[in-house]
Amino acid sequence: DGRYVVYVANENGQRSLWIRQVATGSSVQIAPPSNAAFSGVTFSPDGNFLYYTKAEAGALPSVYQTPVLGGPSQKILENVAGPVSFAPDGRQMAFRRATGSAANIMVANADGTGAHEIARVPAPDFLSDQSWSPDGAVIAVAHQSLAGGYHVSVFFVPASGGALEPMAHRVWYAVRAVRWLSPTRLAVIAADRDHFPDAYQVWIVSYPDGAVTRLTNDVNNHATLGTTADGQSV
Repeated sequence: DGRYVVYVANENGQRSLWIRQVATGSSVQIAPPSNAAFSGVTFSPDGNFLYYTKAEAGALPSVYQTPVLGGPSQKILENVAGPVSFAPDGRQMAFRRATGSAANIMVANADGTGAHEIARVPAPDFLSDQSWSPDGAVIAVAHQSLAGGYHVSVFFVPASGGALEPMAHRVWYAVRAVRWLSPTRLAVIAADRDHFPDAYQVWIVSYPDGAVTRLTNDVNNHATLGTTADGQSV
């Protein structure tokens, strides 16, 4: 709803999780400092829970669920790459899971149960981010490929499962984030080969025609992207 922003703070080699109220600028710690790496912080669609990925030394990254205003965290998924992405009704979430032979797009219930594969790409190709469309129909994903030289494109897969299909005609050297803004627009953080790794910019991809326009054009190196539910603010 745009009222809060959650972020990871890194101080003296330890990371903690904080929530900031946008209107007042005040912040509250919701996960204490730890040697573990926090990433992939995501609000549930109803705004009641936070989901985040936590990677501890010697263990596979796991997804945890915690109340937005603080409380006990519960591990709900193991071996998850990056953030989860929710269906519009909040009942299911998409995530990525890698094995030695393939990278998979998975769907599970919001409590982590019922995980199943809906699409995969064989190694050495892999997937770097995903986002469930606001109308619930498709899941967009950044597909990194070595075919014809290393490159990344935005693909989509039906939420019910199926083959990955190209969405954008544009090819980038690297993609950090893919986020839907509306059923017909996505925001993508990507870098061209000529400017990698110092110039990740934000691009807009229209769906289904795949037209691409550049949103930012500056010297900043954009790292992550969060959107409000209405897609009007990032």
